[in-house]
Amino acid sequence: MIIEKRQKDKDKVFRFLKKYITLSMVSILLFISFMFFTVYRNLEISRVTWSSIGSLLQLGSSCESLFDSIIKVSFKSYNDEDILCMVNDSNMDTLDIVRANSRLRSFASINSSIISIYAYSKKTDCFYTTLPSGPEQSRINFFDKEAVNYINNIQSIKALHPIPRKIKPYGMPDVPNNTINAYTFVYYGLPKYTTGNFSRAILINVSEESVRKSIDLWSKGIEGSLCVINEEGLLVSSLYRDELLQDMSKDEFVEKILKYKKEIGYFVCNVSGIKSFVTYAYSNNLGWYFIRIIPYSSIYDNLKKVGSITVGSIFLYTAIGFMLSYIITGKAKKTIDDIIDGLKMQIKDNRSELEKLKEGFLYSILKNGISSSPSIVSKNIKKYNITLSTEDILILIMFRIDHYHKLCTKLKSYDIAILRKAIIKTASEVFSKYLFETVDMENDHIILAFNDTKCPDVDQIDSMIKLVQDSVEKSMKISLSAILSPLEYTFNDISLLYTETKQASNYRLFYGHRCIIHSEKLKILDTEGYIYPVEKEKMLLDTLMLGNVEPARKLLDEIIYSTKDYPHTVLTSLLLKLTFTIWNAFEKLEHIGKYSLDYDFNSFAATLNMCETIDEIRGRFYHMFNRVFSILEERKKSKYELLINKAIAIINKEYADEGLCLNIMAIKLGMSPGYLGKLFKTYTSKSVADYINQVRMENSLKLLKTSRMQINDISTAVGFSSKNYFYTVFKRTFGITPYEYRRNTIIKIEQ
Repeated sequence: MIIEKRQKDKDKVFRFLKKYITLSMVSILLFISFMFFTVYRNLEISRVTWSSIGSLLQLGSSCESLFDSIIKVSFKSYNDEDILCMVNDSNMDTLDIVRANSRLRSFASINSSIISIYAYSKKTDCFYTTLPSGPEQSRINFFDKEAVNYINNIQSIKALHPIPRKIKPYGMPDVPNNTINAYTFVYYGLPKYTTGNFSRAILINVSEESVRKSIDLWSKGIEGSLCVINEEGLLVSSLYRDELLQDMSKDEFVEKILKYKKEIGYFVCNVSGIKSFVTYAYSNNLGWYFIRIIPYSSIYDNLKKVGSITVGSIFLYTAIGFMLSYIITGKAKKTIDDIIDGLKMQIKDNRSELEKLKEGFLYSILKNGISSSPSIVSKNIKKYNITLSTEDILILIMFRIDHYHKLCTKLKSYDIAILRKAIIKTASEVFSKYLFETVDMENDHIILAFNDTKCPDVDQIDSMIKLVQDSVEKSMKISLSAILSPLEYTFNDISLLYTETKQASNYRLFYGHRCIIHSEKLKILDTEGYIYPVEKEKMLLDTLMLGNVEPARKLLDEIIYSTKDYPHTVLTSLLLKLTFTIWNAFEKLEHIGKYSLDYDFNSFAATLNMCETIDEIRGRFYHMFNRVFSILEERKKSKYELLINKAIAIINKEYADEGLCLNIMAIKLGMSPGYLGKLFKTYTSKSVADYINQVRMENSLKLLKTSRMQINDISTAVGFSSKNYFYTVFKRTFGITPYEYRRNTIIKIEQ
C-alpha cells in the first residue's frame, strides 16, 4: 500500500511537472513568435518603402536626363546665327527664311522626343515653326493659342520647365481630334538679361510618350501603379494616355503629398476606395512628384503568409513540447541544456534582426543622404554598432553583378537576393582583417564601406577585389565589376560619395565586365565641350545606304568612342540621336523602296539601356545594320541600282569639273535628264545637284585638313566657279565657314 501510494504521488508530481514545462514552453514560443512576426512586419514595410522610393528617385533621374538634352537644344537653337538672323531681320528674303527654318528643323531632329519647335520674334511679331502648316505665322493668327498666351505672359513662365498640355502636332487646327499629350519648354534668354523685356523666344514641344515609356519601364515587375503630378496637383504623366492634365489636387493622397512638401515620403490612405501604401519622391529640377501606389493587401498577403507559418509553427512546437515534456521529466539535465541552446538561438536571431536594421539605416543614408542632426546620426552609429568613423575619409567599393538583366530572366528575385547575400559573405571573408560595413543595395550591386585609416593601401585593395571576383566566379558562376570611390569625402557626404561611385560605374561600358574602376583616375570632361560628329554620322548613313559593312562598323565605333571621356549622359544622348537618325533612314527605305523592314525601334532603344558594355551596344547596332544590308543586297540586283551606281561613279570621278550637272550626266548615261533626275532622287533621297555638292564638300574638307592651298584655290579645285557660292554651300552644310573650319582643325592638331 505504501509503495502504491508513493508511486501515485510520484506520478502526480511528474504530471504536474509535465504540464508546467509544457505550458512554459508554449508561452515562450507564443511570445517569440509574436516578436518575430512584429519585427518581420516592420522590416517588410521598411523594405517596400525604401525599394519603392529608390525606384522613384531613379525614375526622376531618368526623366531629368531626358529633358537635359531638350534644354541643350533650347540653348543651341536660341543662339544659332541663322535662326538669330531670321527672328531679328524683318527684311530677310524668302530663301534666307527657308534656310533658317531648315536649321530649326535640324535642331528638332536631334531628339526623337521633340514634336516641333517654335521660334518667336518680338521684332516681327511672328512665329517660325518646323510644322507642315508653314514656316512663318503672325502671333495674332498663330493656331497654337496656348503658345501665344505663353508669349503674352512670358515673365510669369518658368523658363525651361516642362509645361504639360495637349497640342496639335501638325499645326492643322481644322483637323478634328488631332491632339497629343506633350510638354512645352520655353526659353527666352538668361533672366538677368531679360527682366522686364525680351527680344525672342524658343518653344520646344516634347512628346509625353517619352516619359510614359520610362514609367512603363520602371513599372515592369513591380507591384502597384506609378503616376507623376506637378506642384499644382495636375497629372503630368501615367500609363494611361487620356489622363494628362487631370486635376488630382482634391484626391486624399495628393492632398497629403502637397501638404507635406517633402522630397521623399510614405503613408497609408485610401486611393479610389482601396487601402493603399503610397510612396513618393520629388524632383526639384522638374517640379514633379513621382508617386507609387501599392494596394496594402499585397503587403498584407506577405504578412499573412508569415502569420500562417508562425501559427503553424506554434502548433508544431506545442506538439513537440508535449513530446519533449515526457522526455524532459526523465532527462532533466538534457532538457535544461536544450532550453539554454534554444535561448541562445533566439538571441542569435535577435542579433541578426539588429544587423538588418543597421543595413536599412546605411541603405537609407546612401540613397538619400543624412537628413538628421549630427547628434542623432552619432546615436544611430552607436546604436547599430557601425564601425565607420564620421571624421576620417570614407571609401566605398561597389560590386556590380555583370550580365544582370540576363540573370533576371533566368532566376527569381528571391534567388538573386540570395546571390547578393552570398557575394556579401564572400567579400566579408576576404576583408575580414579590417573594419568595414556591407550594404545590399538591391538590383545589381552591393556596397562595402571602410575608412582610409582602417584599410590596406590601394594596391592591396585591388588584390583583395580580384580575390572576391575570382571566388564569386568560381563558386557562383557569375562575374563582378568593382568600382573604387573617390578619396575625398567623409561619412557626412556618404550619399554624394555613393552617387559619384555609381556614376563612375557607368564606365564599365568602356572597361568591360570584371573590371576594376578607380573613380579618382577617371578624367571626365565637361559635357559642353563635346561636339557631335555630324560629318561621321553623314558618312555612316552613306555607307549604310551603299551596303558597305566594315566601313559602317568602323564609323560606328569611332562615333561611340568619341564619348569615352565625357559623362555617361553624353553617350546616352548620342545613342538616342543615332538611333533616331538611322530610324529615319529606315523609314525612307520603306517609303521609297517599298520594303518592309519589320524592325521594332522602340524595343531596340529599350535594349540599349540594358547594355552593360560597348561590345553589347555594338552588337545591337550590327544586328540593325545587317537588316539594312540584306535589303540593299536585293536592291543592288536591279538595273536601276546599277545605273545609279554608274551615276555616282561619274560624280566621284568628275566632281572637280565645274560644268558637271544633270544634263551632262544624262548624256553620258544615254538617258533623259528628267528621268535620270527622278530615278536618282528615288534611290538616293537627294537630287543630282545636291549629291554633287555633297561630294565636293567632302573633298573640300580633305583639302582644308591636309593641304596648304588657298581657300579660293580649293573652291576651284572641287568644282565651284564662284567663291561666294562655295562659301554659302559650305556654311549651309557644316554650320561654319571654310576659314573657321581650317582654323579649328589647326588648333586641335596643335593641342
